[in-house]
Amino acid sequence: MSDTVEKAPKDQENRGGKRRGAGRPKGSRTKRVVARERREAEEIEILRERFRAQRGPLFDAQIQHAIGISHFFLRDKGGKFDRITDPDVIADALSKDEGYYIFTKDPSAAAFKDIADRVMGKSVDVVDVGHSGTVRYIHEQEGPPPGSTTG
Repeated sequence: MSDTVEKAPKDQENRGGKRRGAGRPKGSRTKRVVARERREAEEIEILRERFRAQRGPLFDAQIQHAIGISHFFLRDKGGKFDRITDPDVIADALSKDEGYYIFTKDPSAAAFKDIADRVMGKSVDVVDVGHSGTVRYIHEQEGPPPGSTTG
């Protein structure tokens, strides 16, 4: 038996480490990432469909939140307070001066701002840049200046 170590042929020598053209291309996504993105897109679409189906009541609730929310509770025969939404029942209870409770939440300026920004467009924000120098305005115009007799 020989004590010498045989060397691998030249074409098999560089099997480890970085090799040109090996691996996933830079910027490409793995199958797991693609599957996750597909699931997330499907979930977002489901939420959009649910929102579209309920957008009327959602907008009404947002507008009511901006105005201020009131709840009318009327005491039933057992002494328990029930929330009443029927305007006729509320008017009748108020006229009889029955046991009732009105809960009111203040209007929300944030809700109003959100609705106004979405419906009428966001207002322009003025930003002070703290400029203390001068500004030169140069207007270039093609042709002779106004009032000129040449041309």
